Amino acid sequence: MTKQSVGKLGEELATQYLESRGIHVFERNVKLGGVEADILAKDGKETVVVEVKTKSSSAFGLPQEMVGYYKQRQLRKFVRYWLAINGEGPIRVDVIAITLTEPEPTVEHLKNVVEGD
Repeated sequence: MTKQSVGKLGEELATQYLESRGIHVFERNVKLGGVEADILAKDGKETVVVEVKTKSSSAFGLPQEMVGYYKQRQLRKFVRYWLAINGEGPIRVDVIAITLTEPEPTVEHLKNVVEGD
C-alpha cells in the first residue's frame, strides 16, 4: 500500500467509526488558512476537528505519536480560522489513531487532545 492509500483508508475507517458512535461527519479534507483538517464532525452541539493518523504497523511507534508540536500548532491555527468564519461555539480537536492490524484494524479515539495557545 502506498502512503496515500493508507491515509485514505484511515480516513474512511475513522469516518465509519465516528458515525457508528453517533458523531455526524459533515466534511472531510477541509483547508483553511493553509491548514487541512482531515474530518469535521458534530458531536451533539460540539464541532469536532479530527486529525486521523494511520500506520500499517506499530513497529516504529504508535500513530498518535505522529501528532507532534508542529501538527498541534497547525490544528490550533485551523481552529482559529474556523472560529473566525463560523463564530464562537464549542469546538474540540480529536485524534483518531488507526493501526492496520489483522484481522481488524485497531482504532483509538483520543478526545480533546489539542488545547488552545
